[in-house]
Amino acid sequence: MPVKSGLYDKAGKELKKITLPKGIFDVEWNPSLVSLAYRVQVNNGKDLAGSSKNRSDVRASTRKLYRQKGTGNARAGARTAGQRVGGGAIHGPQSRNPVLKINKKAGRKALMSALSKKLSDGEVKFVEIPKWKNASVKNAISLLDKNGLEGKTLVLHNEKQDTASCSFRNVKNVRFYGGERVNIGDLLRYKNVLISSEALKKIEEIWK
Repeated sequence: MPVKSGLYDKAGKELKKITLPKGIFDVEWNPSLVSLAYRVQVNNGKDLAGSSKNRSDVRASTRKLYRQKGTGNARAGARTAGQRVGGGAIHGPQSRNPVLKINKKAGRKALMSALSKKLSDGEVKFVEIPKWKNASVKNAISLLDKNGLEGKTLVLHNEKQDTASCSFRNVKNVRFYGGERVNIGDLLRYKNVLISSEALKKIEEIWK
């Protein structure tokens, strides 16, 4: 049975009923797969470039600091020793690359599962975003309020630098981008998802 939802205007009034694309908004909830996809995205997005220099990485003279006996000092080797200021770190952190993988089919299913769950929980709203003459944060906030979208909201529209993008990108707790960039991380981080008719077409085009 096809999944249907309302398409609303900027005032929160229903314009019409729309039939949602099959295989995108009617996928069974799979928490374990969604969790795996989220971990893959988060882990592979980390910056793990931090790496300390060990004794062999430090550039300094390897000449013995002073003779072995007769100075009254403890025996010492090169300046690169870990106990010396500027010497190499002993057992310090090294960069690593714990790349996690998920196949394309499973990743797609996880994304569709998350979208379907958000829709069934009433956290997705389809709105016809108007072409405002001028960029206006006030108009963007009004559209969100009248459509009952409070708190952290992900707005999927387009990638154009138009009045809509300039308006929504300056609203607190709102993330705005095109439908083609929707990802599992943002679907889980943001409570509400606003999908414009333009973004819906893009999602259907890419993921169907």
